[in-house]
Amino acid sequence: MTILPGEPASAKLTVIGQAKVNVKVHYKDDQGNNHYVDLPDQAKTYHEGQDIMKPEDFMTKNSDLTDADRILLPAGIVINWAAGPTIQNSDAQYAAGYQNGTAAFDQTVAPDFDGDTLIYEGAFAKPVTDTHKVTRTIKFVDQNGKQIYPDFTQRSRDFTRSGFEDPFTHKIAWAEIPGSDILHQYQVPKIDGYTPDKSQVAQATVKFGDPDSAITVTYKANSQVIKVNFIDDTTGETLNSKSLDGVSDADANYNTKADINNYEKQHYVLVRDSSDGQDLIFDHDDQATQSYDVHFTHDTNPDSRQDTVTRTITYTGAGNKTPSAVTQSVHFTQAGTKDLVTGKTKWNDVADQNFASVGTPEVAGYTPDKSQVAQATVKYGDKDTTVTVTYAADKQQAKLRFYDDTAKKFIDAAPVLDASGKTDGQVGFTIPNSYDFSKYNFVNVTKGADPESTDQLAGADLSAVQYGKYDTDDKKDQVFVAHFTHKIKAINEKVTVNETIHYVYEDGSKAHDDYQATPLVFTKTGTKDLVTEEEKATWTKSQKFAEVASPEIPGYTPDQAVVPAVEVAHGDNDVVRTVTYSKNIEPQEPTTPTDNPVTPKAPEEPQQPATPDDNPDVVRPHSDNSPQKKQDSKQTNKTTEVNKTVKRSSTVKPKATAITKRNGTKVQLATKDASKQSNPKAVVNSTSTTVVNNKGENKAETLPQTGEKDNKLGILGLLTLSLASLFGFSEKKKKED
Repeated sequence: MTILPGEPASAKLTVIGQAKVNVKVHYKDDQGNNHYVDLPDQAKTYHEGQDIMKPEDFMTKNSDLTDADRILLPAGIVINWAAGPTIQNSDAQYAAGYQNGTAAFDQTVAPDFDGDTLIYEGAFAKPVTDTHKVTRTIKFVDQNGKQIYPDFTQRSRDFTRSGFEDPFTHKIAWAEIPGSDILHQYQVPKIDGYTPDKSQVAQATVKFGDPDSAITVTYKANSQVIKVNFIDDTTGETLNSKSLDGVSDADANYNTKADINNYEKQHYVLVRDSSDGQDLIFDHDDQATQSYDVHFTHDTNPDSRQDTVTRTITYTGAGNKTPSAVTQSVHFTQAGTKDLVTGKTKWNDVADQNFASVGTPEVAGYTPDKSQVAQATVKYGDKDTTVTVTYAADKQQAKLRFYDDTAKKFIDAAPVLDASGKTDGQVGFTIPNSYDFSKYNFVNVTKGADPESTDQLAGADLSAVQYGKYDTDDKKDQVFVAHFTHKIKAINEKVTVNETIHYVYEDGSKAHDDYQATPLVFTKTGTKDLVTEEEKATWTKSQKFAEVASPEIPGYTPDQAVVPAVEVAHGDNDVVRTVTYSKNIEPQEPTTPTDNPVTPKAPEEPQQPATPDDNPDVVRPHSDNSPQKKQDSKQTNKTTEVNKTVKRSSTVKPKATAITKRNGTKVQLATKDASKQSNPKAVVNSTSTTVVNNKGENKAETLPQTGEKDNKLGILGLLTLSLASLFGFSEKKKKED
C-alpha cells in the first residue's frame, strides 16, 4: 500500500500525524556575526489537519520568556516584540513530488508545518547616560510685560543618571536618580520709579527631572509728569506750557513735532528743542519733574520789489447761503522786512500798504464771528494769508397767540407763548396745563400775526401742529395764531309756576281749603355759548291762571266773589292770593212807637251778590269741605274794617268792582274786567272798607224802594212794619234773656 503525504484518500487507513513548530531568537554580535538561539520550551506541537496555528500560541512579550529561555539568551539582549516573528520553512523533502510549504498563522496545521521555525529578532540594549541641571529664571517686567531689569538665573548642581536604550523602541530604562539641590532665596532689586509686586523670591528644592522654571516679578510704574514749555525768545514770553501725565518709562504718546509745526504755521521759527522732536518717554525719577523747553523766534521775510501779497477771505457756516471767498492783493516796489508772527512789516523808506477792511456780508438768520475782516498793514515779503469768517445761526423767537374766531378777538385767558431756537431749527411750543381750551373747538394754526391769515399749518389738533423751522429774520419774531371757536350747548329747560288761593276770615283764620291751580309749565329751547355763557333761547309764551269763583259760606260774604284771572310768564314767582270772608250784618229792630210815631221808611230788601254762574270762565273751588263756622264777636258801637288784598308776586289784570247795598250797608263785589289797560300786568293791591252803624242810623238817607210821605199805601206799610218791628224786638229780647 502506498500512502501519499497529504492525501488521506490514498490510503484506507486514517493516519493523524503531528507537526512541531520550533522557536528561535536571532541576533548579531559586535562583529556582525549571526547567532540563532533555540528555545525548545517555546516550541509548539499541533495535530495535523485539526489544529490551527495562531500568533498567541507563541511569545509576544518579555514576560512570556521562561527562566530557561533567559539562561539560553545572552545577557542584555532585547527582543523586537512589536515586529513579531518571521516563519522559516524546514528543508524536509517529501515523496511523490509533494511540495514543502511554509507554516502560516491562522491556517490549519499541515504535515509540512513540521520542522518550520519562528524566528524572533533580538539585539543588545545600548548603555546611555544623562546629565541635567534645574534652572530657575527670575524675570523683571513692567505691567505691560516689558523687561525693565536683566533676568537673574539660578542653576542646580549637575544631576547624572545611567540606563539602557531599547534598540527597537529606543525607550530608555533609567537607573535610580540620585539626590536633590536647593535654589536659594533671592532679594528683588529696587528700581527707581517702580514698585515690585514682591520683595523677594523664596528658596526652592529641586531634583533631577524637575522642569526649568521662571518667576516673574512685576513692577508697577509710579506716576510721572512731563512738562513741555514753548517759549518766544523774541518777546521773552512763554507761549504755552503743556503738562503730560503718565507712569515711569511709559510712552507719553507725544512729541513736539506737531506743536512746532503749528507754531511754524504762525510764523514762529524753531531755535532749539531740548527733546529733539523725539517721542517722549516718562523717566523714573519720582523726585523731579521731567521738563523740556522749545524756543522760537519770529519768522521774517525780506521784501523785494514788484512782489504781490494776497489775502483770501473765506466764509463758512451758512450752508448754501455762505458767501463766496474774497481775494485781496497789494503790490510793493521797495524792500522791507515783515515779522510773519505779528504781521507787521518794516519798510525801508516806503509807505506801508494796506489790505482794505472787508465788511462781512449779511446772511439773513446768521451772525458772523466777525463783522468785518479788518484792514491789515502789509509789508513787502508778507506771506499770503487766509482769513476765515464763520457764521453761526442766530437765535430766533417765535410766538403763539390764541384767537377766538367766534368773538373775533384774542383769548385773554391764554397769554402769548414764547419759544426760542436758532435759524433753520424746528419751532415748537409747550402748552401750559393752565391753558384751558375745554370750552373751545380747535380750528387750525395760521402763520403770521394777522388772525385773518389763510396760511394754515397741518395738524388735526393743537398738539399735532407742525410749525416748521425758524426763519432767518432775527429782527422780527415769527408769529403763529391758533384759532378756536366757541363750543355751543343745546338748551332745553322747563320751569313751573303754581297758583294758590287762601280763603280766610277777617281775623286770618282758615275759612275754606286752599285752591291749588294746575301748574303752568314753561319751556326754554335754544343754545348756550359755553365761553360767554350767552344764551340764544326763547321761552314759551305767557299763560293765564283762570279766574276762580270764591266758594259760598253761609252767613259770610267774600271780598272777591271771583278771583280774577292772572297772566304769568316763565320768570314769575308762584302766585298766592287771599280771599277774605266778612260776616253778614243783620238789620236793627225798630223802636217802640211813641204817641206820635214817626212813620218810618220801609226797609229796603237786601240784595244778594251777583251770582257768577253766568260766566263760563269762572272756576269754582272744590266744596267737599264745609266752610269753617266763625264765632260772632260783639260789634256794639265798633267800626269793622274789611281789608282785601290780592297777594302775588306776579302781575295780574285788575278787575272792576261794583257797589251795591245790603241791609243799608255798602258791599263791594268783583266783576269781570272793567277796563282794558295798556299794561295788562299792572299790579293790583286794592283795599275796600265798609263801615257799619250798629244802631241802624240811616243818616237821613232815602232808602230805596219807598214812596212819598203822603202815600196812603205807605201808611199802611208803616203800620205793618211797626208791628213787625215790635214782634221782632220781642223775639230778640227773648233770645237775649
